[in-house]
Amino acid sequence: QSEDLLLKELNLTAFDEPVLKVNGFYKGDQFEFQAHAKKLPSQLLSALDWHVKPGKFSTDISARGTFSDPEINGNLNYQATLAGYNEEGETKDINFSWDVNLSTDSAAFKIKSTFTRSSSPPGELVITIPKQPYLNYSTDKKPHAKLKSASTETSRFDAFPLDATIIGHINLQTVSFLLDPDLHRLTGEADTNITLNGTLGKPKMNGFVQLHNSRYQNPITGTLIEDIHCRVNAEQISLAFSDCFATDGAGGNYQLKGTMLAPTNGSPGSVELNLVTQQVNILRRPDIESEASGAIKLSGNFNSLLASGHLELSPLTIVINSTLSDNIPTIDVEETNFPGKHNIQKTGSPIALPNIELNLVLSANNQAYLRGHGLEAELKGKINIQGNLEKPRYDGTVETVRGKFKIFNKSFKLEQGNVSFNNNALNITTTGIYKRNGQRIQADLSGTHDNLKLSLSAIPQMAEDEILAYLIFGKSIQKMTPFQAIQLAAAVQSLRGGANGSFDPIGSTRELLHVDTLSIDSTSTTEGDNGVNVGVGKYLNERVYLELERTPNPSQPWRGNLEIELTPNINLESSTGGNTGVEGATLKWKRDY
Repeated sequence: QSEDLLLKELNLTAFDEPVLKVNGFYKGDQFEFQAHAKKLPSQLLSALDWHVKPGKFSTDISARGTFSDPEINGNLNYQATLAGYNEEGETKDINFSWDVNLSTDSAAFKIKSTFTRSSSPPGELVITIPKQPYLNYSTDKKPHAKLKSASTETSRFDAFPLDATIIGHINLQTVSFLLDPDLHRLTGEADTNITLNGTLGKPKMNGFVQLHNSRYQNPITGTLIEDIHCRVNAEQISLAFSDCFATDGAGGNYQLKGTMLAPTNGSPGSVELNLVTQQVNILRRPDIESEASGAIKLSGNFNSLLASGHLELSPLTIVINSTLSDNIPTIDVEETNFPGKHNIQKTGSPIALPNIELNLVLSANNQAYLRGHGLEAELKGKINIQGNLEKPRYDGTVETVRGKFKIFNKSFKLEQGNVSFNNNALNITTTGIYKRNGQRIQADLSGTHDNLKLSLSAIPQMAEDEILAYLIFGKSIQKMTPFQAIQLAAAVQSLRGGANGSFDPIGSTRELLHVDTLSIDSTSTTEGDNGVNVGVGKYLNERVYLELERTPNPSQPWRGNLEIELTPNINLESSTGGNTGVEGATLKWKRDY
């Protein structure tokens, strides 16, 4: 008959290897088809606009019976090697496997999925689909295809029935390949028990999804969310987030509440979520310590979202990695988390996330400090974050309330200063005053984050080289030694912007030895003889500074000093050498108000 079909054999070959074989027949109301695939490349599915991570499919599936009583049985396996990370954050190849078992009984189709990721415990998801609603739909003789025009919003698939039960226990790390591992790392467990009813155009859901013992990490920002417990209750098209809380791995807490409405009949749905934070450490970086408290609201739909709200950062400590030493200050600035800095190799994500616009305010009014290598300042101000998640824009101003900074080992009291952000450009303006014996010296530091300039002035008025001689050596030019004259000449040349072409043997030696400070000076011994005194200093890390000094004194030729910042408020200083060989240790305590 014209409606009968006999498929003797269909073979598909890829890269000179047979990968798919199909055969079967359809006659009257009877049919039987079999499909066998072995290492079918997933890239071939891209022709059907199915974008799957590169891997191999294998399957043995049979379909037989009648349209009123079909049977589908078999199995499908997908294996892939995915790019991921181990617990230490190092790149590692992850072996992923997805096994699907298809079975049919008299009343329902059953799809059992097992997800396995390397040595992680497997996750399991079981979907049960009653036969009858779909059989009724397939035999329905209503003219669904007779639409007035192709542009009508009513799709023929809107009436496609939904009748299924989804029950499972999933290891989140197993299915985290759905997210970009360079940006998001997810572990933990999820339980689900959801019943789907209605139609594709008007779905109805009932049940829940429960997350417990889960953990999220963003390696770029250092954001860490631990001990995630959250229950999402589904009712009709609504998803209600209740009892959702987590910690930052320390003493901070997150709490999430709100609802989401699933998209229906062409509608993008809606999202209304509220996140409350209490003293959470959102940014985990060596140069920033902060705790954020406030609220963020996520509103919109599944196409576009707006994140708005206000976070108070208190306490906040920013540690700069620059040193103002006995040479002219050179501030090395490394752009971290600035737009365009990280060229991450995108691995892609099967999940199309909505566009997220930003309208956030970060403020710091209490216990906000800028510290590092001689700089100690209290800050206050606010920064507006706008744009979107892909290209955020920062605008705002942070001012200095009080503080000090060191230049040439001299302490300058901060008179005024601010750091302004304008369309991601960073501008710094700071003024400090140093007073001694009726002499007032003003230091002005200004410029952008990659081009800072220092200028010096004095009252009573002094020439530039005289100011430097006074700061570095505490004496006039006429009383300097030859070694000090060399250092002063290099400092003057650098201050005038000509450091790249000047002869600076002291600075070159300091860079060659990879130390932070180097001083060479002539001195007298206790016997009245002249000699050379050499000192070097090195920041072993942001909290430990070691200084060694070689003196011409034959009885005690070496002196040493070790400074350790135990906490932001407590310093331990230990010194050796001198006349007795051991000078002792000093514990210094300070408090910020």
